[in-house]
Amino acid sequence: MAKCSIVGCTDAVVGGFEEKLDVGHFQAPTATAPGPRTHWCEEHKRFLSRGLGGGRYLSQNELRSE
Repeated sequence: MAKCSIVGCTDAVVGGFEEKLDVGHFQAPTATAPGPRTHWCEEHKRFLSRGLGGGRYLSQNELRSE
């Protein structure tokens, strides 16, 4: 199970987000790659889910398998 991204927090994770990195180059100008993942518990959800850029929210299955 994933852990909250706040150092020292041991609460259960309720959500997460995976950033999408721009790795475009001459042959594939719109190429992207999976970036870092952020996980949050209920207490830190508001703080960690603010201002997210391009990417996707993680499913509950993904959170359980990490």
